[in-house]
Amino acid sequence: MYKPYGLLLRTVLSSLLLSAPSVAGQQCQPSDKILLTGSEQGYYYKLGRAIGQVAEPGGLHLCVQPTDYKKQVPATGQNILDLETGKATFSIAQSDLARDAWYGHPPAFNERVTKVRIVMPLYVEAVHILLAPDLNISRLEDLKGRRVGLFLAGSGTEYTAKRILQDAGLKPEGSWKNFDAITTTDPKFCHSVQNLLNGTLDALFRVTVVRSAEIQDALRESGNGERDCPGSSEIKLLPLDYALVERLADDGSYSETLISKHDYNQNQSTLTVGVQALLLAGPKASPDDVEKLAGILRSKHGEIENALGQIVETEHAGHNHPQGYLPRLSLLNIPMAELSAFVHPRAREYLYHPWRDSWKPELPVIFLTLMALFLVCRWKRAALGFAIEKQPNLMFAVACTLLLWLVGALVLNHSEWRVNEHFNSFPRSLVSTFLYLAGFSDYVLLTSGGQQFAQIAKWISLALLGGFASPLLKQALDALLKRVADRLQRIENVSKAQAGPSAADEQEAPTPHFGAEGVADAMAPGAD
Repeated sequence: MYKPYGLLLRTVLSSLLLSAPSVAGQQCQPSDKILLTGSEQGYYYKLGRAIGQVAEPGGLHLCVQPTDYKKQVPATGQNILDLETGKATFSIAQSDLARDAWYGHPPAFNERVTKVRIVMPLYVEAVHILLAPDLNISRLEDLKGRRVGLFLAGSGTEYTAKRILQDAGLKPEGSWKNFDAITTTDPKFCHSVQNLLNGTLDALFRVTVVRSAEIQDALRESGNGERDCPGSSEIKLLPLDYALVERLADDGSYSETLISKHDYNQNQSTLTVGVQALLLAGPKASPDDVEKLAGILRSKHGEIENALGQIVETEHAGHNHPQGYLPRLSLLNIPMAELSAFVHPRAREYLYHPWRDSWKPELPVIFLTLMALFLVCRWKRAALGFAIEKQPNLMFAVACTLLLWLVGALVLNHSEWRVNEHFNSFPRSLVSTFLYLAGFSDYVLLTSGGQQFAQIAKWISLALLGGFASPLLKQALDALLKRVADRLQRIENVSKAQAGPSAADEQEAPTPHFGAEGVADAMAPGAD
C-alpha cells in the first residue's frame, strides 16, 4: 500500500529538482528549454554542455541538467517520461530504453510513450563487462550465482545489463533469482572497480564509449594515479556469444560491436553489443527549435566535438585523456533503419541520406575517374596489349586485386554500415576499404564479420603477391642487377683506357729473343 505514496513522492521530487537550481548544472527557469542528460561524470552531461555552447550563438538557449544519483534515484527511463509529460524539452537517452518506451515494454514502461521523437542519433556506446582477476569464465551464463555490479541504480547501464542478463537466462530478482544484482549511487566508476578488485563483485557492467578512459584505467596496473582508484592488468573483458548478440540485435535495440584488442591492450578482441545515444525531443519542443537543433548538429558537429574536448580537458587536467578517446558524433553519418519511424518530422531532412550525402557528392569523382581510365586505356591500348601478352601473370594479379577490392568494399559495407561511418555507403566503402587494406589508415572494424573478412582479404593479398608478383619482382630485380653490372663494367673499361699501360704491364712485357744471327748483327760495328 506504500507504492502509490512512493510514486507520488518521487514525481514531486523530480518536478522540484527540475525546476530548482542545480549545484553542477545551470539554473533553469520554467520558460527554459531543459536538456536532460546523465551523471556529471558521464559523457551525456558533458556532450549536452558542448551542444549547449555551440547552440547558444545560434539563438537556441539550452539549460543542461545532470542527474544527481546521490540525491535522487529515479526510475529507469525517467528522462523519457519527463519528456512525455512536458517537464523537459530535450533529453539524451539510450536507444534500447527509447525503443521500449515507444513500444510500452515493462518494467520501465507500462504503456507506450507517444509524444517523444528522435532529433538526431549521436554516437555508439559499447557494453563492457569487466571480470574480477580471479574469475576465469568464458560465457555470460557462467555468472549464475555470482555478484554482478550493474553500476548506477536507475541508469542506462543498469537497464541494459538487466536486459542482456535476462536474455542469457539469468534472473536478477523474483523467486527465480539466480545471481546477485548490485547497484550503487556513487557515480565514480573507479570505486566500483575497487569493489571488483577486493572481491565484493565478481563482474561489473559499464555502457560507455570505446575507448573509454575509465575502462582503460581499470584495465591497467597503475589505474589513473589516484590512491582510491586502482586498476589491474588482470581484469579482463568478457565477450558475448555470437548467438546472444544476434538475438539482441534482431529487434533493433542493439547492434553488433567489436571492441578491438588494441583499444585496451587485451589479448583478443571482445564481441559485444552497442547502443545508440539518441537526442530526443518531447511535445514541449517547438518544431522550429527541433529543426534548428538538428541543423546545428548536422552543420556544426565538428565544433561540438571540439567543445566536448575542451570540457573534458578542463575537468580532467593532468589525466591522459587524448581526443581520440572522446565520443565522436559518428552516428550523424549512419543510416537509421529500425528507429526511422520515430524521427521528428522537422528533423528528418537532417538525418544521413545515402543518396544525398554519399552517392551524389561522389558521382562526379567516380565518373571522372572512370572516364580518365577509359581514355588512358584507349590511348595506350597497343602498349597495354603488348604488356598483357608479355606479362600475363602481372595482368592477372592486377585483375584479381581489383576484384578483391570491389568485393571487399561490398562485404565491409554490408557488415559495417549500421555502426561504422567509414563504410556507410558503397562509394565511401570503396575508398575506406582501399585505405584499410593498404594500411594507410587507422580505421577500426566494429563487427566480427568485417574483421573476419579483412583477415581473409589480407591472406588472399599475400597469396596474390607471392603467387604472381614474386616471379615478376625477381625478373625485375635480375634485370636491374644486370644493368648495374653492365654499367660498372663500362666504367671500369673507360678507366683503363684513360689510364694507359701501367708499370706492372710494362714489367710483365715479354723480353725479345734473339737468335745467333740477331746477336751477330747486334754486335756488328754501327749497331745501335
